[in-house]
Amino acid sequence: SGPGKNIHIVGLEALGNTGHGFLFDATDDGIDGVYLEGVLSIGNGLNGVVLSNGSDTCTGFKVLNSHIENNQRSGLRVVTTGGGITDVVISGCQFVANGRDSGAGTDRAGISIANSVTQLRIVNNRCWDSQSSKTQTYGLHCGTVTLTGGEINDNDFAQNLTGGALVSNVTWSSFRGGRNNAWTIST
Repeated sequence: SGPGKNIHIVGLEALGNTGHGFLFDATDDGIDGVYLEGVLSIGNGLNGVVLSNGSDTCTGFKVLNSHIENNQRSGLRVVTTGGGITDVVISGCQFVANGRDSGAGTDRAGISIANSVTQLRIVNNRCWDSQSSKTQTYGLHCGTVTLTGGEINDNDFAQNLTGGALVSNVTWSSFRGGRNNAWTIST
């Protein structure tokens, strides 16, 4: 049937769902052009926002000016089982006190990049945990991934349980990063 194309969601709320707040699953036909702006994803049973594309492709995934808080797993997670992901933009968002499920392993960050991405831009976000007993492990957690092109700049990843950003297993290629980020990088 072909990929989902040009999906625009503006100002929608996902509050207290038992699963993910927003799930974009491209495992059958791929996704081209997902645009989220001004969404709230709060208190959901899994991730606040997740892009899962299986072995298919995703081109154009943008999350802008949104508030993602108190989800059981990561605020935003990008994961695939082998498909290509191109042109991901996360900008102007707040990721607060996510990762409440202590059994979720590495899926407890503000932003979790679990697979390789071409043209990833993470710019001007704040990822922190406001709780006295913090649960959000990192502002940014990258798994064993290759990041080709893009940038990680002008973010505040401070005040999380374990650290600001875990990027120790990243292979960087033509990537700009590190300008004006408030983070302690765990390598």
